[in-house]
Amino acid sequence: MLFALEALRAEAGDCLLLHYGDPAAPRLIVIDGGPTTAVYDRLRNRLDALRDEQGLTDADRPLPIELLMVSHIDDDHIDGIIRITGQLLEEIDEKGRGSYKIKTMWHNAFDDLIGNRSEDLRTTSRDAVQAASVGGSLLDQDLVEHDTALVIASINQGRTLRDNANLLGLHPPLLVAEAAEQPRNFGAGLTLRLCGPLRTQLEALHAEWEEHLETLEREGKLDQAEAAAFVDSSAANLASIVVLAESEDGKTMLLTGDARADFLVKSLEAQGLLENGRLHVDLFKLPHHGSDRNVERSTFRRITARHYVISGDGKHGNPEVETFELLFGGREDAGLLDEPFTLHLTYDPEDFRPHRGHDYPLARLREVLDRARQDGHDFEVVHPADDEESLTVEL
Repeated sequence: MLFALEALRAEAGDCLLLHYGDPAAPRLIVIDGGPTTAVYDRLRNRLDALRDEQGLTDADRPLPIELLMVSHIDDDHIDGIIRITGQLLEEIDEKGRGSYKIKTMWHNAFDDLIGNRSEDLRTTSRDAVQAASVGGSLLDQDLVEHDTALVIASINQGRTLRDNANLLGLHPPLLVAEAAEQPRNFGAGLTLRLCGPLRTQLEALHAEWEEHLETLEREGKLDQAEAAAFVDSSAANLASIVVLAESEDGKTMLLTGDARADFLVKSLEAQGLLENGRLHVDLFKLPHHGSDRNVERSTFRRITARHYVISGDGKHGNPEVETFELLFGGREDAGLLDEPFTLHLTYDPEDFRPHRGHDYPLARLREVLDRARQDGHDFEVVHPADDEESLTVEL
């Protein structure tokens, strides 16, 4: 039984391939597509290589993709998927067929999550920000902060992807997890259990969004920066699609998008997935590229794993040194000090890029890793070689 997660070098984003089933006839799930043309090219080349490996050389035999999933609206996750779906629409228009056959798509557009008042954010930004559309200019640095512009861009990107999906006949449903959620069968021995966002969390988010807009309107402050700040801090991370993938032999992967750990743990609790307050998985894909804003020390006590996968190239300081400290501390709290595990990074820390004029604190990271080994933690750190475009964890 094949059950492996391949993480492509996605710069500051995510781009994951879940391979499963019979090794002689493997199946594929694609999760997120990274933020740039370079990552899109990497993803497209990998998909084309998989098509060749499966002998699908006939022009009429596309590569099957069992599920195409976007964890949430954020440029560093959604951009490559917009490009892939756009590419397929062009191929179908020109040749009547595409290189890939997407069977199912999961994607929650912001409008679908929050309601049409997301238009308020878009409308109030028009005079301050040149439209954040795919291929267009994202922002005017003199008028709006870069991160705020990207939030606004992501809302429009979500709409674009929803439109592309509908044109492809996919019509993604709103993905909302229930407390009594049951695993969904994707064939060949694989199930995916939707662990987030919970319906109760989204209902609370919707009410909070409406109240937030009403307050801003009352105070005369309904502008793109105020509204986008709410989306960035609350909506996108809370609404990340989280799945627990399980093979027929019981191996598991927890794939988290950019979910906040407190919401994630509440979801796992509500679904009865914590045994004695803990969930152990074979692979834990850390949320938000290893940002310490999304995890706590208790996160790594309550969710334990043999393999931790972290996507990030140093931009925004991710993966943050503090996250490694929290991980080691949480494992120690869980009584796993001498249990071996592996940290899988999509980039060599030596190559982590600077952010806003500051070099990545590589010396601090080395100190944290050395101290953890001295404390008795048994782990190794792996990453792709310079000539490799991805890392793969086979379970």
